[in-house]
Amino acid sequence: AFSDYIQSSFNVLFGVFIVWSVFRLAYGGVLFMTSDIINKKIAGKEMIINSIKYISLALITYSIMFFVNPDILDNKITNIVKGAVVTVGKGVGEAVRGAVGGAGSGSVGGRACDDPALVIEKLKTDKNICSATTCSKTCKFSDEILSIAKTQAKSAGIDYRIVLAISCRESTGNINAVGNHANNGYADCGLMQINMKGKGSNSCTSEIMNVENNIKEGIRLYKSKLSTARSYKSAENYTQALASYNCCSNGENPNDKSVSCSNELGFPDSIPKWACPIDPGTAAFNMCNVKNYACDVTACVENY
Repeated sequence: AFSDYIQSSFNVLFGVFIVWSVFRLAYGGVLFMTSDIINKKIAGKEMIINSIKYISLALITYSIMFFVNPDILDNKITNIVKGAVVTVGKGVGEAVRGAVGGAGSGSVGGRACDDPALVIEKLKTDKNICSATTCSKTCKFSDEILSIAKTQAKSAGIDYRIVLAISCRESTGNINAVGNHANNGYADCGLMQINMKGKGSNSCTSEIMNVENNIKEGIRLYKSKLSTARSYKSAENYTQALASYNCCSNGENPNDKSVSCSNELGFPDSIPKWACPIDPGTAAFNMCNVKNYACDVTACVENY
């Protein structure tokens, strides 16, 4: 679509501009610090000042456009921009990440959706919305965590590998991880990032940070999400439970039948909301993010 072309072109140009400014900043610093020639020192100083001005102007423009409508900037090239900005300094990097959306739980502000035509072709060919998805990250767990995961999963009647795959995606296997991925004012705690809403505390408690308790609660939550699954040819029940595990704070069930992706538009079978690339929602964490999370964790299960 022409709008996608314009969007991508802007992000590419913005990314190139930021990277160019960062390199000029670095070069100006080297020139200023290593040269004994006064003219070169002055040139280096001016280069540093101008580069900071360019970067500030670009970030202000980016921030304004993001807060007007995040979809304007929705493109993977933003990750390049973030990476370049981080090199300017940790302080600036943290400020930018705070402005455009924090990391964790698969949180990527307004992830771009797959092309509907490609999704239709995938469904006609593979019959599975997550086919061909590759695992983004596999974590190493201690023997203690493996033992607890296996014991608790067996007791609950689920595959322990699902517990490990969720834990890796949620906290990268860090038992002390604390976040706020739900953006609801309550902390997400521990290995499986249990949200404290409804637990009587805004922050993580020692009880929920206990590895065994954390895994137990994560398994309980996962099993409760299995009840939200529907009958689809394109999505396994446990993949639907993963989608629901990561969504939705407004009470919406991402596994309900999609209205936008209908047979009339060429979709061969009914699919859940999170699998539909049309009208995924305008929130920073949209249904295409949910799909990314569910399919990624599904793919990662096989790695344990």
